[in-house]
Amino acid sequence: MYVLDMSTILFPSPIFGPVHSRRLGVSLGVNLLPADGKYCTFDCIYCECGFNGDHRTRSPYPTRAAVAQELETTLERMQRDGRGPDVITFAGNGEPTMHPDFAGIIEDTIALRDTYFPEAKISVLSNATFSRRPAVFAALRRVDNNILKLDTVSPDYIAHVDRPQVRYDVDELVKGLCAFEGKVQIQSLFMAGSYDGRSVDNTGDEYVEPWLEKVAVDCARRGVCLHHRPGYAGQGTAQGRAGGARRHCGARARTRFEVPSVLLSATELRSWAESRPQARVFLLFY
Repeated sequence: MYVLDMSTILFPSPIFGPVHSRRLGVSLGVNLLPADGKYCTFDCIYCECGFNGDHRTRSPYPTRAAVAQELETTLERMQRDGRGPDVITFAGNGEPTMHPDFAGIIEDTIALRDTYFPEAKISVLSNATFSRRPAVFAALRRVDNNILKLDTVSPDYIAHVDRPQVRYDVDELVKGLCAFEGKVQIQSLFMAGSYDGRSVDNTGDEYVEPWLEKVAVDCARRGVCLHHRPGYAGQGTAQGRAGGARRHCGARARTRFEVPSVLLSATELRSWAESRPQARVFLLFY
């Protein structure tokens, strides 16, 4: 795990990579947003693509046909080279489920994957804001890795850090996550530091315990896979708190916790933050 200052990037569209992901392997990226800007229903302070307002664009979404054509061209080339992807990942410059043809593009991608690299997985990284729309919900259930975001269950923290640009109700969102009945991985970012003069530390019990109760208990009863990658420390070491979270939830359902092999203590995190007063926020990469 690394603690890094944040620089921002925009991804090519509609296909980029492949890149190597420690979590997913050789990942071929699909960006359903324009290459020259960002569309997102969140405006997270830690987004690798930067703030929405800094990357406004009037460029259209890539069409369904253009995505399919470029994806097939890329997969054909990779097949000729004898180097296939482990995963085809929908990510890019914002929220992929905003694309009006998201469901159709998922259908095309499954067909192309089955033709060229049937062993490859399909992943979607989403903030879950549109996951309850029927067409989006059905499409997400068809992919191998439906990875949906929930950093905390505190509305105040979400408003400060994730900054939703659409109506966002935590209770409704958690119900939506549970509705996938195990066909979902919940991804959360735990961090320390400050932004705009206010703490963004969600590693304390006042944030972690409600998160565990609502997500790990309510959703785990339905077999939801918690893709919990803790980079937090709170009291004691992060390793200790991760282990506590694992013990807290493990008996309730078939949950999975992935713990980085190298973790920083709360003291080390705060020391890093104090040495970089110019940083608006810092991230834990694992």
